[in-house]
Amino acid sequence: MPNQRKLYVIQQDAGNDGLYHWKLFLATEGKTTSGVWHDVVWSPDKDVGMLHRGPISYSEAKSRNLLGIWEIGTIASSDAVQVDIICSTTRTPQYTVEDKDKNCQTWIFDVVGGLVQAGILDQSAFANLARVPRVE
Repeated sequence: MPNQRKLYVIQQDAGNDGLYHWKLFLATEGKTTSGVWHDVVWSPDKDVGMLHRGPISYSEAKSRNLLGIWEIGTIASSDAVQVDIICSTTRTPQYTVEDKDKNCQTWIFDVVGGLVQAGILDQSAFANLARVPRVE
């Protein structure tokens, strides 16, 4: 549909980032193999915790160790910048006792929650997200 973009979770075997590393992928309008991605990875600096990366250009042809892609929802193309803002401002897990069970997957749940709260995604995004395997 014109003026819409699909939002996906990309799951990868990312080596040090875990077998089921998640990235949030916003496809280019009308495409499913190009767009931008966001994720978080652990910093070697204990004072930093997880670092947000993105938006970074994605090409399926250059993707390595891809385990799967799951559609989470559809957004208006005009909301793409807001997706980038919500990703960059969502709290990242830290090296703390409170965050001991937090990771790239829980961060994406938090981002999707922010997108639903902002009215960019509808509530069905949570059910779609729940289908993505979470084994670490």
